[in-house]
Order: sequence, then C-alpha cells, then structure tokens
Amino acid sequence: MIEIVSIFAQFLIFLLIFSFPFTPKILNDTFKVQQLNFSLIDAHSINIIFFIYFCLFFSFLNIDLTILFRIYFLLSLIFIALNFRKLDLNFKKLDLLFFFYFFCINHFNFFFYCTKSQT
Repeated sequence: MIEIVSIFAQFLIFLLIFSFPFTPKILNDTFKVQQLNFSLIDAHSINIIFFIYFCLFFSFLNIDLTILFRIYFLLSLIFIALNFRKLDLNFKKLDLLFFFYFFCINHFNFFFYCTKSQT
C-alpha cells in the first residue's frame, strides 16, 4: 500500500513540476494562430522539453542538479499558488482521458527505466 501511495505522490509531483512555466492560456495568447489551439498535453510536453534543456544548460555549468531541481520545484509551487485562479481547468472527458494515458505511459516508462538501471 505504501508503494501505491508513493507512486501517486510522485505522479502528482511530476504533474506539478511540468505545469510550470507554460500553460495553455499563456501559449495560446503568445501564439495567436487561428488554426492552432494548445491543449494541456501540448503545454506539458513543451514544459518537459523546456525542463530538459534547462537542466542540460545548468549541467554544463557544473551546478548541482539536485539544488536546481529543488529551486525549480519551489518556483513551480509559487507559480501554481499565485496563478491558481487564472489556470483554465475546464476539461473535456476525452481530453482528460488522453491526458491520463499520456502521463501514465510516460510515468511508468520513467519508473521502469529507473528500476532497470538500479538492478
């Protein structure tokens, strides 16, 4: 039971971290294209790519990535707390299903990779 709670806690932390700095509203306001409308999955994918390049840049500077991760996590908490009312949390049932599948597949892939590398 503890493992299941741990997995869900890590899943929520994963969602929290990658909801910062770009949201669908920010992306849609920045790129004002009529045919293009960013969804929540698009915003999280862009945030994941941004975070990877962010970590890569700071790893070249020889900065401890655990400290960087803690700072990024703190910034994401502050961002969510300050912009909670501005976040558009209207989900369609189909979007929510795709969102759940997307993160379950990515999340379990990551954990299988971690367990494989530890053995």
